[in-house]
Amino acid sequence: MARTQLAAVERLRNLGQSVWIDDLSREMLATGTLATLRQEGVTGITANPTTFDKAVTASTLYDEKISRLAQQKGRRWPGNCS
Repeated sequence: MARTQLAAVERLRNLGQSVWIDDLSREMLATGTLATLRQEGVTGITANPTTFDKAVTASTLYDEKISRLAQQKGRRWPGNCS
């Protein structure tokens, strides 16, 4: 998060406002970005169904796990994994 964004988060928190982000992805978890945002003052996160759908369908980050789970259920995941 840029220094100006950090200052804005701090100002909001000083006013008693909780700062939430509406963007959760597997990449944020894997890279530590979510942990960094938390350390920098973000107090919550949400992901609406559209955001979640985009995360799953617009990348290959979920394909391996979804494919494995689908196979366990006797189904096929039409994602991008081989």
